[in-house]
Amino acid sequence: MKSDRRKIRVLQIAGGLRDNVNGKPVVGGTVSFLYNYYSKMNRERIHFDFLAIRNQCFEQYRDDFEKMGSTLFALGIEVGGLKRFAAIIRQLSSFIRDKNYDAVHINMGAFFPVLACAIAAKKACINNIIVHSHSAGINSTIKRIAIDVFSPLLTLYADQYCACSLEAAKNLFSRGVIRKKKYKIIKNAIDVEGLAFNKNTREIVRAKLDFRNDFVIGHVGRFVEVKNHAFLIDFFSHFKERVPSSKLLLVGDGELEQRMKDRVYDLGLDHDVVFLGYQNDPRKFYQAMDLLVMPSYVEGFPIVALEAQASGLPCYLSSNITREVVITERCWSFALDDGPHNLAETVSHNLESFSTRKDTSQYVIEAGFDIKQNLEALESLYYV
Repeated sequence: MKSDRRKIRVLQIAGGLRDNVNGKPVVGGTVSFLYNYYSKMNRERIHFDFLAIRNQCFEQYRDDFEKMGSTLFALGIEVGGLKRFAAIIRQLSSFIRDKNYDAVHINMGAFFPVLACAIAAKKACINNIIVHSHSAGINSTIKRIAIDVFSPLLTLYADQYCACSLEAAKNLFSRGVIRKKKYKIIKNAIDVEGLAFNKNTREIVRAKLDFRNDFVIGHVGRFVEVKNHAFLIDFFSHFKERVPSSKLLLVGDGELEQRMKDRVYDLGLDHDVVFLGYQNDPRKFYQAMDLLVMPSYVEGFPIVALEAQASGLPCYLSSNITREVVITERCWSFALDDGPHNLAETVSHNLESFSTRKDTSQYVIEAGFDIKQNLEALESLYYV
């Protein structure tokens, strides 16, 4: 790291490409990742501004970011396809030329918007262009082939590559970048402080939600296809038959939320499934849960699973989720192909395993996922 003590100015870019839900932007894990790190960073040395390509996905943290001296921007690009690609290059390069940034850090999972942002930054004469992969999978075969064909182009414009896991790196970067290990792993670390299991918090939150002696299964995440809420609801329907005194707690919002509410209604579960919507502080709801279930099709490195384990919460994660996130002994995998009925059978037979909660936050720290342990890795990207 250079000894230069001047403040480094960085533009953090995310997509915000999803449609707003109920007039509110959909916020994902990438935005939380940036907030978690920047809130702990030495802001006398490094300054972040935040830009969304379409909708203002950083809105959740506007007050906090502005208190830190950051500015939030949104280009508002509504078109798709090749028109979006061209619009990003044109508008973003013009935007960057008017600012005084030392680095541009691109945080998106869609390859072509990433490439467009890198081209725009290079046209604006930025000498430190960082591409960051936060996602581990592409569901479309056509998109996968397109990325494999065009990913070498990214090497013409990007200066640094980083990812939350090896699988996430493979998802976005060329085979040459992977083979030569030209990327860095920046862990999706969390602020462990305040996550440890707290009996009083559990009782307060459960009382507010009217969870008396219920067994509460929980999930925290956006209502988007990759999170696979349909499987989760079907699993709960089977589980409810075996454990009548159970509830399903869903934290988050997204474009599929109403569809999932309709599914719950059709299954006659509307009195047993709680939709909490978007929450500023989802961490406290881990305390109210008895089990976290994540049936995602793909994940880069889910912060939710890490936070849940830090709170002492038992977890069942789909086998499509990277094993790198498994920290505690009470975190198990299941195969989606086995179906929701089989998972319900397994979980109902293991209820005694979930009867006690203990502080497991130290396991997360010892595994190297506390944010204080990882700040230097991120900061080093900007001092080149």
